[in-house]
Amino acid sequence: QTIHSDQTGVNAFRLRDYTRGNGIITRKAKGQVDFTNTSANWTTLALPDQNGLDAHYGVEMTYDYYKVNFNRNSIDNNGIALYSNVNKKGFLYKDNASWDGNAMNYGIRSGGSQKGVTGIDVTGHELTHGVTQYTCNLVYSGESGGMNESLSDIMGKSVQFWAKPADKDWRLSNDMAWFIRNMSNPNAYSQPDTYGGTFWKSNADVHILSG
Repeated sequence: QTIHSDQTGVNAFRLRDYTRGNGIITRKAKGQVDFTNTSANWTTLALPDQNGLDAHYGVEMTYDYYKVNFNRNSIDNNGIALYSNVNKKGFLYKDNASWDGNAMNYGIRSGGSQKGVTGIDVTGHELTHGVTQYTCNLVYSGESGGMNESLSDIMGKSVQFWAKPADKDWRLSNDMAWFIRNMSNPNAYSQPDTYGGTFWKSNADVHILSG
């Protein structure tokens, strides 16, 4: 797939795509500065900068998924620019990613590999939190928070299956070879698969209730 970026000068490119809505902008979390490259061929990036490429592609595919299938122009349906902050440091972002109300934030895996939490179902998941924010705005706690998380899991996987039709796996984060939830068997990861079923608690963490 083509990665869209813009040229800022001779042999200077950055991960900014203005072909979709008001832009897809992918930045290094530290200082929120651009990823830059001397070539439009971004496959030469090494880790951890390579994580920026994965996030940028995932956001492009998520934008396209919503546009092609639902004619939705970005998360607010008005073309709002989509910002990603990649390689976020700190305890909260070890093995984690988030939507903070304005941007996606992607951490780095533990274990020293420098690989990011940037699988395509993760980007689809986090951006869907934005869609939820601009539509039903489900409160992020208890049962409504579980529904919020579940919608993001469902749509994150839908983006993956649409963009990578040969990669159909119901386990979240499968294309990072790291499994955190299983939508075809929630009980396998201590999630309830029915309302009131095994592992169900009405006040459980939203990532448990999402099963």
